[in-house]
Amino acid sequence: MVPALGPDRLLERICAETGLVVATSLEAGRLAGTFNRYRPHGEGLERLLASEGVEGAVRSRIKRVFEITTPGWDPRDLYFVVREPQPVDSPSLVRYATGYVRGIEQLADFMKDAETRAAAKVLTVTASQDIEFPRDEDTQALIYDCVTDFLSEFQPERNDLFFLKAALYSMANDYFLMAWMLWPAIEETTSLPDLLDPYFALWSHGLTLHFSAGGRIHVRSPGTAAR
Repeated sequence: MVPALGPDRLLERICAETGLVVATSLEAGRLAGTFNRYRPHGEGLERLLASEGVEGAVRSRIKRVFEITTPGWDPRDLYFVVREPQPVDSPSLVRYATGYVRGIEQLADFMKDAETRAAAKVLTVTASQDIEFPRDEDTQALIYDCVTDFLSEFQPERNDLFFLKAALYSMANDYFLMAWMLWPAIEETTSLPDLLDPYFALWSHGLTLHFSAGGRIHVRSPGTAAR
């Protein structure tokens, strides 16, 4: 039998479940590491998040992260790591990476970030595993700043789910993954579609992106050694 959720307000459930006092967004950092208590399978998430509505949609996404990282899980893990990713063919990984880039372009347009939009617009993707290339850290930094600036707009005053930002970020130290898990709540207050589905596909297959000079992105699959 699934236990009753108890208090109607999510913040009350968060405090009851964790034993922590969190009253403002400035105190939400105390929740870092919260989701480790539900590893490896996500059992107990139903005590924290409802199964219906936006909470249910966010819970489903969090559960997907558990499912993908359970194979190969080590109880000593501090973070959620994809150790046994499903194989993916070259056309699919190029499609995921291209979809991610187009999503960033759309996000930058929404943010009126002309510099990031221009940088993303010219990016092309290759499945080449060659990693001996001049790195382009500037474009990567632009994208990171654009995404984190966007996320800063979503505070608990809009939805109690945003109290979980630090907790979700700490699962993998990944703002992009955190944003994907919270997107059902984000989508309630923006005109943007789900832009980070391609990023989640990349992450779930253990794929990483490496930016090179000349506007190219190289998609690295698991097992490709760094040089």
